Amino acid sequence: MQLNSIEDPSNLLLKTLEVKHKDSLDKIDHLRREDPSIAAYKIGEELTKIFEGFERHQIPKGVFYQYVHDKFFYSEAIIRKYKEIYALVPLDFIEKAKNILLSHLYSLIKMEEEERKLFMEAILLVENADYFATESIKIKKYYRTKDISILKSLREEDKTKFDTPEKIKNYIIQNMIVPKVKADFENKRKADDNNKRGEPIQDNPLKFNLYEFEPTTEQGVVGLFCTIFHLIAKPEFKFNIFSEKMSFSRIQKIQTAFPDAVIECIRYDKKGNRTGLHNLSVEFEYKSHNYIEHGHHAARKKSCEMVICWENNWNDEKPYVYIWSIKELLEKGQIILHH
Repeated sequence: MQLNSIEDPSNLLLKTLEVKHKDSLDKIDHLRREDPSIAAYKIGEELTKIFEGFERHQIPKGVFYQYVHDKFFYSEAIIRKYKEIYALVPLDFIEKAKNILLSHLYSLIKMEEEERKLFMEAILLVENADYFATESIKIKKYYRTKDISILKSLREEDKTKFDTPEKIKNYIIQNMIVPKVKADFENKRKADDNNKRGEPIQDNPLKFNLYEFEPTTEQGVVGLFCTIFHLIAKPEFKFNIFSEKMSFSRIQKIQTAFPDAVIECIRYDKKGNRTGLHNLSVEFEYKSHNYIEHGHHAARKKSCEMVICWENNWNDEKPYVYIWSIKELLEKGQIILHH
């Protein structure tokens, strides 16, 4: 639904509402840089305020969704989810469940109230389980998107196995987290045995052969990126980001502080004409999910727009930032972003 009226200066009602809701709009813009789960609740709160303002003036819902999309590139589905998180999941729970993923909140809002409370109690028990303290294991590293939805399906088959928070907690730890911990330990052992040397880099569309072996560390990804940058800083390697097309132009800086780099990009319109420049904030990771394990998703007052990694292992969980895998570039010959 395209609404030219939103950009029409003569539409005094929309302009008046924009001024009235300026505080909410500013909060949403700031919150997008905070912890995704808590931010989702607070953004939902501000979106609800704006929505109620539109309703009072009898402005159609479609105009509201288009208005928010034009401001923040949120789809209608995301807007609805954020509002439901605010309405259905207490902020106190989200703050206590420090490691919960945004995708888990999406699963919780699909449940009936009684079942949702049951799962929330179980999640808090997982957060405080002795297993993680004694083994020095970071919970978030082993949380995955489908954990809650899988448990919900299992509970529908036999509620007696999952009728208390304790039973659900035990299943999450023993059947969902412990196997991943053991697999990680085994993979680490194998990596140590191989002296952490990667596999040989195969023939690729870029005809790139300066590196003999694949990177095995974040530093290796940085070195590989810098080495191939001159090959991809070209208009033919455009990528889609923020509802625009861009291409890399030059490296502004690389640093040890978060985010790792700033890359100047050229912006293009739909006809392929240059429209300006954008300084893209980038974090390098060996594997994309390390972005969460390193706690970068919770960084405040700083932003990251893209993770550049060797391997994208984010699985089914919706990424918090755009993800670009150099391995995928060398396999397919084009920059493909995941978001």
